[in-house]
Amino acid sequence: MRSQFLWTLAIAALVFPAVAIGNARAASASITFDNQSGDPALVKLLGPATRLADVPNGQRRTVYVAPGGQYFIKTRYGADAQHYRYAHGDPFAVMVTTRQYSVITITLHSVPNGNYPTHLDTAEDFNRSQ
Repeated sequence: MRSQFLWTLAIAALVFPAVAIGNARAASASITFDNQSGDPALVKLLGPATRLADVPNGQRRTVYVAPGGQYFIKTRYGADAQHYRYAHGDPFAVMVTTRQYSVITITLHSVPNGNYPTHLDTAEDFNRSQ
């Protein structure tokens, strides 16, 4: 019988004022993935923009996105293709305007009852996501 893993994430979001440089707006939201799961992770950020982040265990990776909108992540955990585990998270809001942008940290970890719900996923669904 295959053991089931419950992966949950902690998400923290802040909103900062945008900084104008000359006439150009230099605002984009940042999303940092902090991997405390015990395994390497490959994170797909999906929404109005798509980003991919390879996050070794115990390390952080930051991606930048514009435009704002609803995003969610799909995550592959593990170092061995024979034993990968997959999860996807619920949608969350990212703000990018001429006046404000989101700064978000998502901690990848394997404890139940985190504040960002995730659900078990399949390799096929993870690989199908663009």
